[in-house]
Amino acid sequence: MQTGYAQKIIGVGTRFNNSFREWIITTEDEDIRGELRMRWTFQDDWTVWDWRVGDVAATIEQKWAEDPNLWVIRCEGVTVNAKTAWAGEFKRWKLNDGNEQINWESRYANQKEDWK
Repeated sequence: MQTGYAQKIIGVGTRFNNSFREWIITTEDEDIRGELRMRWTFQDDWTVWDWRVGDVAATIEQKWAEDPNLWVIRCEGVTVNAKTAWAGEFKRWKLNDGNEQINWESRYANQKEDWK
């Protein structure tokens, strides 16, 4: 996967208390904030999201409408597939750009707040 300048994310929270459709992303640099938004909010479509942190934008799309185990992330000409290690288990993911693979998982099975 390409390496380059990255912001360290230190916090993520919903924009509104009663909705999971929009998220605010906080980075170490207080001047750089980001957001994660459901693209088709009024259609209640949870399969396509738009991500932006500073000047970097990406789309995150569920590959198949009825299968939340495989997502495609597109950012600045790079495509990454994010797939659960086991179907239906959302604590462990494999991210692959065709050249390299990163394994990403929650530190504790019952808490999805801490990832390694």
